[in-house]
Amino acid sequence: MKRKVLYLLATMPLFMALWGCNAEEMISHVYRCYFYFNTNLHLNSKLWTAINNGGSFVWVEHFAQTESNYPYIIVHPADNSGDEKITLTTDVENLRTYELGAYNGIFIGRSNFGGHGRGMNHYEVAYDRQCPNCIATDGLPKYPLRWVEKSPMKVTCATCKRVYSLETGASETGGKPLMEYNVDYNGGIIVVNN
Repeated sequence: MKRKVLYLLATMPLFMALWGCNAEEMISHVYRCYFYFNTNLHLNSKLWTAINNGGSFVWVEHFAQTESNYPYIIVHPADNSGDEKITLTTDVENLRTYELGAYNGIFIGRSNFGGHGRGMNHYEVAYDRQCPNCIATDGLPKYPLRWVEKSPMKVTCATCKRVYSLETGASETGGKPLMEYNVDYNGGIIVVNN
C-alpha cells in the first residue's frame, strides 16, 4: 500500500503537467496575437458589452494612426447596431504593439459554456477572424469569416462555406476548429494573446 501511495505521489507532477497542457493545446500559436483594451477608459463600449454578456461577440481590428496621430480600433458587433471607432489616446494603450492574428482581426466575446482557454470557469473567448481550414490550405490570410445572418453566435467562410460556433470554436460543418487565443479579463482590462 505504501508503495502505491509513493508511486501516485511521484507521478502526480507528470499528470498535473499533462493536464495543464491540454488547455494550452487549444491556443493557436500559428499567428502572433496581442491585444490590450482598458474598458475603464472606454466605458460602455460595444467590446465591454460583448465580454460581459454571455453569447455576445464582436470582431475587432486595429489601425496604427488616425489624422490625430493616435492608434484606434474598430469594433464590429454581431447585432448590426453599427461599428464603433475607439481612439487609443493614453500612453499605456498607444505605446503597445498590437497584432491581431493572421490578418488584423479577432473575435472577442463571452461564451455561455466554460472550459475554454485555461479552465472550466473561463468564459471569455477570442478567435482569429480567418477561416482555419482555408488558410491552412494555402497559408494566405484572405479568408475572413463573416457573421451568419440572424445568428450572432456563428460565423461563416465565403470560400469553403463552413459555419463555426463562437460559443465553442468548433466547425459545425466539419474541419478544423477556429484558431483560439488566450483571454485575460479582470473586469477592467482585456488582454488577448498567445
